[in-house]
Amino acid sequence: MRLHRLEVEAFGPFPRRVVVDAEALAADGLFLIHGATGAGKTSLLDALCYGLFADVPGARQRQGLRSDHAEVGVVPQVVVDFTASARRLRVTRSPEFLRPKLRGTGTVSVPAQVTLEEYRSGAWVAVSKAHDEVAEEIQDVLGLGLAQFAKVVLLPQGDFAAFLRAKPEERREVLERLFDVGRFTDVEDWFAAARRETATEAEAARESVTRLTARLADLLDGEDLDVGGSWTAVAPQDLPSLLVDACARADDEVGRCLVATDTAGAALRHASATLAEVRRNTHLEDRRAAALATLARLEERAPHRAHLRDLLDAARRAQALAGHQQARERAIESREQAGRERAAARAAVPGVAKDLTADSVRSVLEAARGHDPALAVLRHNIGRLGEVEGLSRDAHDALEHVRAGHAAAVSQLTVWVEEGHATQRELQALAPVAAGLDMLRGQLQRSEELLGSARELETDRARLPGLEEARRTALDGHLTARERWLDLRSRRLDGMAAELAAALEPGQDCPVCGSVDHPSPAIAAHALVTAEEVAVAETDAERWGAQVAAAEQDLTQALSRIETRRSIVEEPAQVLAERVAALTADIDTSMAAADRLGALRAHAEGLARRQSSQREAVEAAASAMASAQASLADLQTEHARLTEEIAATEQDHGRCPCAAAPADHPARLDALDHLRRALDAESRALQVVAAAEEDLETAAVGAGFTSAEEAENALVSPSETALWARTLDEAATERARADSVLDDPEIQGLDGDALPSLEDCVAAEAEAHRALTQAGGAYERAQRRHTGLHRITPEVEYAVRELQPKVERAAALSALADLVAGTGGDNAMRMRLSAFVLAARLEKVVALANERLHLMGGGRYLLEHHDGRAARGARSGLGLRVLDQWTGVPRDPSSLSGGEAFMTSLALALGLADAVREESGGFDLGTLFIDEGFGALDEDSLEQVLGVLDSLREGGRVVGVVSHVPELRDRVQRRLRVDKTEHGSTVTLIAPEDADEGAA
Repeated sequence: MRLHRLEVEAFGPFPRRVVVDAEALAADGLFLIHGATGAGKTSLLDALCYGLFADVPGARQRQGLRSDHAEVGVVPQVVVDFTASARRLRVTRSPEFLRPKLRGTGTVSVPAQVTLEEYRSGAWVAVSKAHDEVAEEIQDVLGLGLAQFAKVVLLPQGDFAAFLRAKPEERREVLERLFDVGRFTDVEDWFAAARRETATEAEAARESVTRLTARLADLLDGEDLDVGGSWTAVAPQDLPSLLVDACARADDEVGRCLVATDTAGAALRHASATLAEVRRNTHLEDRRAAALATLARLEERAPHRAHLRDLLDAARRAQALAGHQQARERAIESREQAGRERAAARAAVPGVAKDLTADSVRSVLEAARGHDPALAVLRHNIGRLGEVEGLSRDAHDALEHVRAGHAAAVSQLTVWVEEGHATQRELQALAPVAAGLDMLRGQLQRSEELLGSARELETDRARLPGLEEARRTALDGHLTARERWLDLRSRRLDGMAAELAAALEPGQDCPVCGSVDHPSPAIAAHALVTAEEVAVAETDAERWGAQVAAAEQDLTQALSRIETRRSIVEEPAQVLAERVAALTADIDTSMAAADRLGALRAHAEGLARRQSSQREAVEAAASAMASAQASLADLQTEHARLTEEIAATEQDHGRCPCAAAPADHPARLDALDHLRRALDAESRALQVVAAAEEDLETAAVGAGFTSAEEAENALVSPSETALWARTLDEAATERARADSVLDDPEIQGLDGDALPSLEDCVAAEAEAHRALTQAGGAYERAQRRHTGLHRITPEVEYAVRELQPKVERAAALSALADLVAGTGGDNAMRMRLSAFVLAARLEKVVALANERLHLMGGGRYLLEHHDGRAARGARSGLGLRVLDQWTGVPRDPSSLSGGEAFMTSLALALGLADAVREESGGFDLGTLFIDEGFGALDEDSLEQVLGVLDSLREGGRVVGVVSHVPELRDRVQRRLRVDKTEHGSTVTLIAPEDADEGAA
């Protein structure tokens, strides 16, 4: 990689755009970046990393990268122009940052953006603006991720001094990030998973045997078939033979229980038949006794039934006179009704004497009817007065209605005026909301793109376990197929002599030695392997190898996509989804505001038209109110006139004999006429009652009674006569039923022989039933044990057969897993398999580091890889020591001085960078940055270190030193000075050909 140009704006300590011309700065192959502490030297390297990988190394946070010194509205941006893999690219990135809201208070988040361009045919051509695509392109051309780039291209402050002094396990974590040992960690994981799986299978087999023995204990517990002792204590290998004996005893028990059940069933059938016979005879005896008791009871009640017959006959004769009695009762009722009507008619005429006759009532009526003409005029005036009062009320209501209409019209006009003012205020408020629609749509599009990338990242992460499992399966298959191929090939080579010997014939030359004599031809120790079998096995191994490569490629691509999308997606999908939802809601609000604007404008025009029409309605209501007031005054004048005329007529009516008010005169005449008719009707009703009583007396004598009173006493209610008749009929029915029972042949045939008592028979049947139940229960238990034993026997045999191989396999895999993980007793070094591989990488790093360490510090120190066993059971195999060649004594890195530690750490970092470059396929380190540490060197050591750095420039490599050590400014001619102020930092390029320092 060769850096051409770096531009930074509103990023870190740089509020304004600064441009670093890397071509001019690196013209000599060595340059210095210097400045005061905190000026921003390392921030330039952070900007380079962010431009390439959308993240910054170390403990710095990629959130909050925007400069606090930058003015509001300035977008933070990093531009990196570089060449890698024969392609010149320019990447422009803006991190996510917060800006003030365009409307209201608070801030909104602006998403990160990126643009990748390539220089082709003399012009910059856009390649992509998608974060994942840009990340993939940069990964392809650089061949390094951020972690490797930060260790290989940027040699950071203090990191390798810490690596030099680290414990082996901590050193392993760093090396794993730089070197791909995924295949070996996969082997460790496979053995760990296999140990868990086989241990689970062995434990499941043990649990299966334990469950079966528990079932046996439940099945045989407390019974005669129990083998004695506890089934759970029996050794698994002894279970099958014990079950054979238990099954035989269960077969015998089933036979014995079946015979006992049949015997108990026969006894129950005999007891049930005897009980049924005794119950039948007992029932017949009970029927005969009940019939005799019924006849005795009927004979005792015979006199009472004779008396009932006499009463029933008299009642029936009295019922024949019912018509005459009803006629008399109707006549009496008519007389009483006439008396009530006469009393009511007299009460309706107050002031009339109680002894007034019908003729005297007629005389009063004739005198009162002479006043009818004057009363007719009175009734007309009264009627008109009522009409005038009704019209007055209607006029008053109309006036109130008109007043209410006028008030409502005024109120509605006021409402519409206020509504017009509110509509204008809403129009003014919605206009700016609708204007921001385009900006919100742009933000939504970017947020949706980020959300898509976040969800794809989650999908890729969810696929990782499956891809890793596929790779492990392919690796297992490949190892098995390769072992088979190697075994077949070895067997074929071992049997090659026997194969040649089989083709020898007497007298023909041997193709090996040429002799015609074959005294001891080779004989195959096993079946010969053919070349075809070897070829087939090799093809199978190659096929599995291809599957391994494909699985690793799929896994690598998935990991690359995850790393790429992780650098793009800076927030969880949930946060992005909430942002998309919020922006969508804002867009909906803005669109709704735009739609609302048109509706409000139309509504405002309609309000103006309605206000004009309503003003006309107010004027019309005022005119109608004046007309209603005039009509009401005319009606009030007529009402006063009618009231005076009615009072004069009522005064003249005081001389009328009806003795009632003028208004009640017609009603009083009707009441007097009704009284006359009631007196006439009462006189006719008295005559009808006398005739009906005479007819009833004559009919009673004819029916055999001495008088009508005797007939009335003999008469009873129909229900009582029905009860007497039903009592006589029931007695006759009971006698007939009792006679029928006594005539039954079965009852007449009772011989009176002694039978067992019913209680004894019931007890005998219950005892037989209990015996059958016990026998049946014993048979069911025996049959259940028999079935359970025969069913569980094959399960036990299978479980016992499966147990031992699984236990042995689990133990073997557990030992291998401990060996690979470095925790077993067979692994004396306590090294993981992956640590063993990394130890080889570390040896290479040490060799490369010593090539440079030998040139620094007078050649006194060399690094050594130390694989001795660590104390107190700690991990081993990745130790580092420093060999002091002056004394020949190895030293711990922590015993070095500051300058010695810096030179050793620098050599180690350069060696590690070279090793990673070789591991990544010869990646060309066109530019290398070394950050700080030179302040601990004396003058001679600094000279030696700079000599080593000069050697790094061979082959066109550029080395940049980041330091604030003053001596370096005299030794390095091309420099980039970083100055800090209260308003932010700036940079200045200093070149030997410049007369004055100029701003970059």
